[in-house]
Amino acid sequence: MESVPDADPTLSRIVTSHADQLLAVLEKANPSTLLNQVSHLILKHMSEGKVSLAFVAKELCFSERSLQRALQMEGTTFNGLFEDLRRRTAHDFISDKHLALGEVAFLLGFSEPSAFHRAFKRWTGQTPSQVRQSIRAKG
Repeated sequence: MESVPDADPTLSRIVTSHADQLLAVLEKANPSTLLNQVSHLILKHMSEGKVSLAFVAKELCFSERSLQRALQMEGTTFNGLFEDLRRRTAHDFISDKHLALGEVAFLLGFSEPSAFHRAFKRWTGQTPSQVRQSIRAKG
């Protein structure tokens, strides 16, 4: 594995810890092995920007169509699962005052902060800044 020149070990530990916590919650709420495997791959590779149906199918030794069918039998789709994980992770990351919103966008695999901003507003009806301010006001 190549090292990243400007990698932040502290940030890596925060993100890894959060992903582990989210996976533990998902495993309890959703015992399906396939959903857990797909969720794990999505969370593990989200910040790398290479999460796609094709990538996950290849990692799990499925054809894309077979993975789509298997997820459909579980009552979800790849895009739906990916979007749900991204949305939940975004809210958790925004709650972390140590992460800048640009870092949150990067960690969620968005190509640029404005794409994250639009997606977050679509998910919540509010901007990331508004939600962060609301969280700070409560806490």
